[in-house]
Amino acid sequence: MITDSRAIHAAVEAGQLASVVVCRGQRLSQDQREVLAFAKTHGVRVKTIVPVAFQREYGVYALVGIQARTQTVSLARVIEGLSATSKLLILDHIQDPHNMGALIRSAVSFGFEAVIYAKDRQCPVTDAVVSASAEAVHHIQMCQVTNIAQAMQTLSKHQVWLYGTIVDAPIAVSKWQPHTPCGVVMGHEHSGISPGIEKQLDDSVRIDTPGATGSLNVSAAGAIVMHWAFVKTAKD
Repeated sequence: MITDSRAIHAAVEAGQLASVVVCRGQRLSQDQREVLAFAKTHGVRVKTIVPVAFQREYGVYALVGIQARTQTVSLARVIEGLSATSKLLILDHIQDPHNMGALIRSAVSFGFEAVIYAKDRQCPVTDAVVSASAEAVHHIQMCQVTNIAQAMQTLSKHQVWLYGTIVDAPIAVSKWQPHTPCGVVMGHEHSGISPGIEKQLDDSVRIDTPGATGSLNVSAAGAIVMHWAFVKTAKD
């Protein structure tokens, strides 16, 4: 769900909007009117609904006037597009929109092809996520699945190596030699990677932190691990 006019415009250009929803009777700004026209000319469905229904469906965002939904792709589509060097980001129930946006931004920066995330107990793709990602969300496949563990099982069957970041992992990230195609799993901000997910990993890595803090924020840790995966799998 996107509410910012510039973000909607970028999503339309990237072909990642399913629809734009407008609250009937609401006064729109010039920017909003222009982005609506832009969406229509690019074949994006524009739907107008009454204020009561708009409020019920979109809650606190109803006053913005325009809502947009970012399209997601199926896991089958992600698998179909896998190559020998593909890298995927898998989110194990990230809660904070700023963390999710920052992780998506790093994934795009380091050449990851898709972000796989859960439908439930996971931060959705909100306006805050789009903003935190610096709109990088529009430049990567977003794959929402019902069950992360089942998705990982399916990826394993398609020869995708699965790696996770765990505080006491036996391998330091600086010694890590990832295989591809691979999926990098980042866990919940407080509890980390869940036990069921950890069992499915092919290997886990740690980030040594000699300073006073014992661990990094999940988005900072994710950036380090994804950068290392990029460095170690990049072709000369």
